Amino acid sequence: MSRLVVSLTPPGRLPTVAHDPGQWWTALTADDRFQTVRFSANFEWWRVLCTQHIAKLIPMSRVRRVWCCAQLKRLRDSGTKAAATLQSLRGTDAYACPQRYIGIVTDLITHLDHLNEIQDELQLGIDAGGRVAGLNYDSSGALVAYSTRDTFLANSIAAALGSCPRQIALLLVSVTCPEDLLSALIAVRILRLWNPGMHACLADHGYENFSLAPHLDGLRRAGTIDRVFDSIIASKDERDTAVPALARAVACDAAPRGFLQAHDVVSFAAPNGQHVSVPPPVPVFAPEPIFWTRFSSRRCYWSRCSFCVQNSKYAETAATHLSAVPSLVDRLSAVAAAGYRRVILSDEALSPAVLNAFSRLAVARGLRLRWACRCKLERNFSARLFATMREAGCCDVLFGLESISPRMLRRMNKYVEGLDAQTIARIFADADAAGISIHVNLIAGFPGETPEEAVASVDFLVSALKPLSDSTFHLNEFALFHGTPVAQDPEAFGIQRKDVDGDLPWAYPYDFAPDYRTNGEAVLRLIPGLRARLSKGLGWDRYGTSRGAEAAIRLYFLSGHKYWCVFKRRSKRATMPESTALTEAEYPACA
Repeated sequence: MSRLVVSLTPPGRLPTVAHDPGQWWTALTADDRFQTVRFSANFEWWRVLCTQHIAKLIPMSRVRRVWCCAQLKRLRDSGTKAAATLQSLRGTDAYACPQRYIGIVTDLITHLDHLNEIQDELQLGIDAGGRVAGLNYDSSGALVAYSTRDTFLANSIAAALGSCPRQIALLLVSVTCPEDLLSALIAVRILRLWNPGMHACLADHGYENFSLAPHLDGLRRAGTIDRVFDSIIASKDERDTAVPALARAVACDAAPRGFLQAHDVVSFAAPNGQHVSVPPPVPVFAPEPIFWTRFSSRRCYWSRCSFCVQNSKYAETAATHLSAVPSLVDRLSAVAAAGYRRVILSDEALSPAVLNAFSRLAVARGLRLRWACRCKLERNFSARLFATMREAGCCDVLFGLESISPRMLRRMNKYVEGLDAQTIARIFADADAAGISIHVNLIAGFPGETPEEAVASVDFLVSALKPLSDSTFHLNEFALFHGTPVAQDPEAFGIQRKDVDGDLPWAYPYDFAPDYRTNGEAVLRLIPGLRARLSKGLGWDRYGTSRGAEAAIRLYFLSGHKYWCVFKRRSKRATMPESTALTEAEYPACA
């Protein structure tokens, strides 16, 4: 009899993309000892929240003292509208025009606001899902203790898990943020009541700026999350090897416990060579799921930015290499065969050489996918390269500009000689001319930045993006993430790090050192105005400043909704001949 393996997505942010659980999927689906399924508790959780009966799940002890029947009726009415909203977001009509999309998102935000008004436990939002008021998310002990309680969050998660398969032998969980981690702890507790013999594994705990990897030694000493999870895959690098081996150990009733490395289960490993397969699409609140994956498991080729924490998730120090291109094309062919039409390559930064090689092979192999990627700005991004990428299906590129100031880029350890404002503007224009939209990130408040430099970066971005057919942007406030070069030596950057009460610090509070305080605090005060300056300069203020409009634009800028063309102006969509592809001689194979 086959053993049931469930890959679980815990409740969290509004789901608009389908995350790749990992290449371990191929090994398990090729093994007839296992039946492998995916279950999005997140999708079901949002459906639970957006009903007229949601108030029944709120414990009376968490209902705010000042409320009345009229508020309850408003909640029921908004729940009915929100349920219709979620359903409409799964069709293309919702994205037909900005006004319709804003109206639909407004109904969702209004319902979340009513939920937040009537109870004092959770602050609900589209970005993180639910965040518990007053809970110390920096403490694993606090999270585990809260996960054992009967709460509104637990009640809503239990309702979301109602359609989860039973008789689970191995539960594999991935988390992407502190809020996800709490939801996962609660989900495991509930599912274990229904599946007493289940082995629960935290298979992946690194995503974007969040990772448990730097905290593993402390977590071992604390003995907290390993009281809930039977096992935790210690290294993201070893996940795809360790998970199939763990499944086979579970099948033999010999599964190890605790924080695991590949060698802890290596005796159960299977031979390589299976046909590549990927999970079927999971439901999301978009017309179709976009497959969120990586080019490779290796880190960024630059890997030097002083503010960046993302590479701390990986033990492997080598960067993505051209040798990874054929295997990626094979995997993306399997993605297309599974029914996906759009892919986001979430690697921190793909080099021009890697993108050129990938694009040329994708065209040669007839790969039919639209894809987006992330890149560091480099001088050798050219019109010809963008044309090759567009021919291969590239539709969007995220660039981390961070600042237009050479002085600040040097402080961030991101400066490239000769990459001046004129060259950057040319790169943006070349991408636009090829029919590729761009998203550009800035950072304001990095230690040492002056108000004049922050304003200059915003003004440059307005001037560079204004002529383009399709572009989005985001101005981030500097955050002192654990594991970054700045956090490891804050005094060298002019800040004083404050300690946190807990063993899971994600980001630290800080003060500017005396010599940096005046400018630093001035820039932080400017950030709301700088964001408004960007919005007005690029015409986004025409949609107003209502909560619904702001949420809709945020979803468009930062979620999978961007790829449904709701706010886009008419984009240039040139068809490029195959001859635009660069040859190996013209484009050196450098990282």
